[in-house]
Amino acid sequence: LFKGKTHWFDLIKDFNFNPVPSQISFRADIFRQFGVIKPRSVTSDFKNIKYNTPETFDKYFTFDRNYIVRWDLTHSLNLDYSALNNARVDEPYGRLDTKEKRDTVKRNFWKGGRNVVFTQTANFSYNVPTTKFPLIDWTTLRIKYAANYRWIGASRLAYNLGNFLENGQQ
Repeated sequence: LFKGKTHWFDLIKDFNFNPVPSQISFRADIFRQFGVIKPRSVTSDFKNIKYNTPETFDKYFTFDRNYIVRWDLTHSLNLDYSALNNARVDEPYGRLDTKEKRDTVKRNFWKGGRNVVFTQTANFSYNVPTTKFPLIDWTTLRIKYAANYRWIGASRLAYNLGNFLENGQQ
């Protein structure tokens, strides 16, 4: 339809649309640390007094998830989305020596844990095709919009203070 030698219709001739994202990715990182410290009972030789010192537990169980979507909708219009969800899998105190404690950990794990931090960023960019217009073909113009969001869960020690939200855009 536009086969003439004029360059005024190059914008319409070069129009394209990509219905499929160029990247979709998901990554889950699971990290569990368990440590027990049992202090030694120190007694003097002339007394038969033994102190029962309790064990101290060092537990750390996280479940982090990353999401990325990149989509070149057209040659000039791009979308980038990324999100990170940090979660903690809560465990009962002490050793996991009963079926109820193990079931609690399994249930908390399969629920995805308790969200601690969630961040997401979306970027839209558009390269204005100034090279397709003969009067301004020597210029370049890129328009970008970025939005971000961050949520931090309240501390378990001060749950009544609430969560922290932050969002922004450029």
